[in-house]
Amino acid sequence: MNNRQLLIWALHGKRAGDNSQVSVIADAVAKACDGKVLVKKMQFHRGFGLPNLLFSSGRMPLKGEMEPPWPDLVVAAGRRSVPVVKKIQKLSEGKTKTVHIGRPRAPLGWFDLVVTTPQYGLPADDNVAVIPLPFSQAGKGTGNEDEWDRVFRSYKQPFLGVLVGAGKYPFVLNELAVDRMIERLIEHGKATGGSSLVATSPRTPENIKNAILRKLPTGSYFYDWQKATDNPLAAILAKAESFLVTGESASMISDAMMTGRPVEVFELPVGYPFIRWRADGGLIASLARNGILTPPRDMTRLHRQLGESGYDQGEQLERVVKRVLALF
Repeated sequence: MNNRQLLIWALHGKRAGDNSQVSVIADAVAKACDGKVLVKKMQFHRGFGLPNLLFSSGRMPLKGEMEPPWPDLVVAAGRRSVPVVKKIQKLSEGKTKTVHIGRPRAPLGWFDLVVTTPQYGLPADDNVAVIPLPFSQAGKGTGNEDEWDRVFRSYKQPFLGVLVGAGKYPFVLNELAVDRMIERLIEHGKATGGSSLVATSPRTPENIKNAILRKLPTGSYFYDWQKATDNPLAAILAKAESFLVTGESASMISDAMMTGRPVEVFELPVGYPFIRWRADGGLIASLARNGILTPPRDMTRLHRQLGESGYDQGEQLERVVKRVLALF
């Protein structure tokens, strides 16, 4: 284990799931080397929508400039962070090491380490680490556990935690899917005598939220996600004895799996033409490696892997931290 103290920048954007993964890795690395983590929030100009290959020189569609001292390590996630990372590399004269989470939609060689998950189908390279699920901060309390104890006291146990995302391509979350979900909730109530704790996500469509609320079994708790209100997700994760999670969201599946309790992935229908392929080798792998082609996101690969083996986030995180510290 490397004992060097590092200055680490955790780049945060708009997506809470990405930010959570970035912080998990950055904090774990800092703990391992007695380092320091600074969270840097990214705000972009319109240029962020352009292909990442256009930013190979380190031009950055970012409002304002980040300032030295430049970090030893940058941890970032998502396509939009790539130009920012390239800019930091340039300004630090190549001294800053880089860890990217997910799929960068850019040449993999731009990064010292890419931490990815099965649904992205990236080619196996020396600087690519594949983990079964995104890292989650779900185990952290919110500080208001007593309040949620009071809220949930009037609902019958055992609880089924229901985490509802959105129909992300190629999946659709429509009223037919809602009907199947409601049937599952009714089955739980009849089989156990318990109730369902349902929480939507920031991207759940309004018509779907309305449909769920309209059809929800009597005695169920429903949370309509809003930025300005207290979110019960941590409390639901703490109190539910089992979970039903819509299958298009790797981060929500990870949150539920972190509890160590039974998790059922609720499969959504495929609503669009979808050709599954991954960059296993040959020309396709070369194109993906160089950021020219990116395999389509295929959540069935992640679902299959979950069925084949257990999941220990601590073990996976330790493996990634060792890979990061080996860069120095």
